[in-house]
Amino acid sequence: MDAARIVSTLIMQEKTESLDFFTFAEDWISKNSLKSTKNYKCTLSALESYLGVRKLDFSQINYTLLKNFELYLSDRPRAKSMYLGYMRHLYREAMLEYNTDEATVIKNDPFMRYKAPKQVLKKGVRALSVQDILKVYHYKGIDPKGRPQPVRAAVATAAISMMFFIFIIELLCHLLNSIMALTSLPIDRETMMPSAVL
Repeated sequence: MDAARIVSTLIMQEKTESLDFFTFAEDWISKNSLKSTKNYKCTLSALESYLGVRKLDFSQINYTLLKNFELYLSDRPRAKSMYLGYMRHLYREAMLEYNTDEATVIKNDPFMRYKAPKQVLKKGVRALSVQDILKVYHYKGIDPKGRPQPVRAAVATAAISMMFFIFIIELLCHLLNSIMALTSLPIDRETMMPSAVL
């Protein structure tokens, strides 16, 4: 190794010994225009809230810190899944930027051991009950002061009707695909129906 390379390596090591995660993340976010910019910023805010300071050396990010941050977010399952995933992404972007063939500045990847939790939705969380669907379908469009709102009623009815018909079409397509897979019937190109049905 020649003198210039040694000096370059020492300067890089000195520069990155206290490489700050927040500084890197803010710089990376500002350089990349993403739809999820707000989520990245929320990740940094939550991490700052957890740490009590807006400073975190890459060398301090380890399995224990990640597990404790996960516990800190335990009452927010969506945030827990999303924030730790974004944190992993930022960490690995920093590794790509700072680690070279000549020098490994960020030496460990705690995300090799630590797996960010996946959000598990409870069954039926996003589903409406039949009663709720019927309430929207039969909505009369009355505002809180008792005045009729016919446009709102029409929009609610149209939206529910459209959702219902899309659901029926999806169900029929799925059923038709299942029947064709089971029977292995050739498809008629003009009608897109199994030829035995015609």
